[in-house]
Amino acid sequence: MTFIQEDEERQALATHDFWQSGFVERWHTHPDRRLRHCHDTTAGHSQRVAILVLRLLKYSKAKLDDSFILGQVVEAIYHDSHEVQVGDMPADGKNAWSMLREIEHEAGNDWRADRDCYLGKPSPLLKLCDMLDAYLLATANAPDLLGNRDWREMRQEIIERAEMEGFEVAVQDIMRMAQTRELY
Repeated sequence: MTFIQEDEERQALATHDFWQSGFVERWHTHPDRRLRHCHDTTAGHSQRVAILVLRLLKYSKAKLDDSFILGQVVEAIYHDSHEVQVGDMPADGKNAWSMLREIEHEAGNDWRADRDCYLGKPSPLLKLCDMLDAYLLATANAPDLLGNRDWREMRQEIIERAEMEGFEVAVQDIMRMAQTRELY
């Protein structure tokens, strides 16, 4: 086998790994059955995060070049791909033990690097959209939970992050619309 053939084989395997990573079930440890059984996958989540990234960038008053926008979308698509190996770790566990977050981040970078995909530290926009997607999913599937302390705190953190990034109005509009519309 030649070097080119070996590289093509490696790239084909990496492509399959990334494709397969979209089937990981999210929310599988959540205590509320509506979220635990909502059949959300990393593929669906990544697609929604990429849409949120694109929509928020559309609101941006800054001049953004296409390579920056593409980089943000690529980050959104690949950010949880490593969960095919480590699983979907619940946010409250990562919040309670910061070491878990660090280990997951390192494992994710290693998994992606083995497949020639380098993301580094998540961008503030990715983190905002990642959290916003979780909040919107809970809004659609278990809206009564949003009154609980942890969800109120998450909402506040989303708004603070949106404010820091210049998207406060857009994010509040998106959250308000989600509360007044049906899921499908």
